[in-house]
Amino acid sequence: MTNCTNSTARCVRKKKGGRRIESLYPDARCDRGRPRVLDEETILSLVELRKQLKGASLPVVLREAKLRKILHPGIKVHPATIYRLFKQRGLMKRENTPVDRRRFEAELPNDIWQSDGMHGPRIFIDGKERKTYLFAFIDDNRPG
Repeated sequence: MTNCTNSTARCVRKKKGGRRIESLYPDARCDRGRPRVLDEETILSLVELRKQLKGASLPVVLREAKLRKILHPGIKVHPATIYRLFKQRGLMKRENTPVDRRRFEAELPNDIWQSDGMHGPRIFIDGKERKTYLFAFIDDNRPG
């Protein structure tokens, strides 16, 4: 066995008989971009399930995959792996923009009230400095 206490470069040159240290560079992965935990059949089944459940979130798709036995209990796969798989295949895009439902309108008076509060200026009363507050209340009865 070679003694490699002096330096890594010297150790590599001694072992390889060369002047360069390419042996320290990492090798390229043959499975780059593919999940190692899932086989091709499972990937195709998950993609098909995602296409069936277009509006569902990722946790819902994973739950349904476990219920349909696409993901077996022995397989431990991280949700980020499934997310990357769907994103690579263009399955994580929103089909249409959700409807904006932020409306605060009432049909009748006194149905919806809006309020707000803020710190006001400091004022002097009887020689003492006092803190003030401003509160506003609005009956939000706008015509549609």
